[in-house]
Amino acid sequence: MADLDDKRVESRSKLVNAAGTVVLIALFAISALVLLSAGMQVYKNVVLASNENFELRTSLSYVATRIRQFDASGSVDVVNLDGMNTLVLSENFEGDIYNTLIYYKNGYLCELTQADGYEPDFDFGFETIEIDDFSIEKQGNFIVLSAANASGDKETLKLTLRSQND
Repeated sequence: MADLDDKRVESRSKLVNAAGTVVLIALFAISALVLLSAGMQVYKNVVLASNENFELRTSLSYVATRIRQFDASGSVDVVNLDGMNTLVLSENFEGDIYNTLIYYKNGYLCELTQADGYEPDFDFGFETIEIDDFSIEKQGNFIVLSAANASGDKETLKLTLRSQND
């Protein structure tokens, strides 16, 4: 009978050990899933912030580069067309003047190139960069660009027109 009691104790001991091991493995798995989930959320937030920052700085850099490409006497101006400030970049190509219009419409920074003298149809502009807000102003010899993303971050870039100093 003592052998039977010893076998029951040993059987219960093995059962308790097995159950304890299963519980520890389950706790480890749950902890790993919780940490993985938290890590994924942090990664997602970092990627979203990085993308918004990219859009913000890229929009300013893009317009600044376009202005520098056209910075010649009388080739860069800001004009109010259809109620929005529009950057007008003019160039002479084989005797004909073409205007490249850069403007903000419906959440996009857009560009439209057309022959001088025609009324622009802003619906045909090429959407270049998605951005929450963008403004273009001319202040004397300066072009002031301002951009904002969905997070509320704002950047402003002030460019001096070199052609105005000639």
